[in-house]
Amino acid sequence: RLGVVAPVLETRETSMAFVALANFSRIPSPELLQALFTRVGELLPLLQPQQVANILWSLANLGISPPAPVMRALEDRAAATMHDFLPQNVMNTLWAIAVLAEDPATPWNNLLLKELAERTRTTMSVRLLSQKRAKPAPLDVMNYTQLHQFFLSLSLDRAPDARLPHEMVALRQTLGLACRDAFASISSAPSRLQEDVADTLRAMGLAVREEARDPLSGYSIDILAYQNQDEDSAMPSPLPARFGASHRAAAIAIEVDGPGHFARPALRAPLGSTALKQRHLRQLGWHAVSIAFWEWNALRREPHGVRDFILATFPRTALHPGGSGDAE
Repeated sequence: RLGVVAPVLETRETSMAFVALANFSRIPSPELLQALFTRVGELLPLLQPQQVANILWSLANLGISPPAPVMRALEDRAAATMHDFLPQNVMNTLWAIAVLAEDPATPWNNLLLKELAERTRTTMSVRLLSQKRAKPAPLDVMNYTQLHQFFLSLSLDRAPDARLPHEMVALRQTLGLACRDAFASISSAPSRLQEDVADTLRAMGLAVREEARDPLSGYSIDILAYQNQDEDSAMPSPLPARFGASHRAAAIAIEVDGPGHFARPALRAPLGSTALKQRHLRQLGWHAVSIAFWEWNALRREPHGVRDFILATFPRTALHPGGSGDAE
């Protein structure tokens, strides 16, 4: 039905259609998506700040990269209405850019970055600076983590400071450490699926460290796997800030992704947050691989499925587990 009424939706209804799809982690059909993009183009001059931010956030949440003209039009509309953006609109837009700006050939929209930086400073920096990097209030942590992931994308994707607006460079210099601290302060607990993967790898003779914190980015890595216990014992805990490339090359960074990491209905396409973490870990130098729940279930049904998967997926690590077979 949404596809039928899409051509006549008003601005608020169009925005809420995207939000509803994102909240249910549901990828629309190609026909519906095209109809919604067409309607966005028709309504663009009328879209309000929150509606623009909601559309961008929803697309990023679902891991949907819009056609370049649609993305550029939304960015330009955001820049034009930035003076009315609320703090949450700013953070949602910054995070969406971090997720969707994955093509190195596509330049950053520097006008939008300038406007976002200035708006962020006026809405957030005074409170952060007054706290002198104190732990942010719980209700604000998500905003700071969104900003941290945006800063990571600036650093890792393709944007040296010389090509960025000086307002954004200054913002990163001012708030970067505080946002990284907030991001690293979020704790996570292993899922049952993750524990199953870790136990199986241990039974194969691999050394395993769960919920290891990457010292540069603050990301919590589900599982770090090493060839043997000696390699793991040589790794201090927590991992030091000078954890170099040679150490990263000796480990496999495994993300264990259950159904909540994938979009419906097929539960095969990763959501934006999952794809962003994977991209950042690879850019940080980790040999990062995702083990999806359906892949793990299939591997466990095969006599040597897990062993064959490890050896085939990570040939450069020269893993030769010491166990006699998969743990079943």
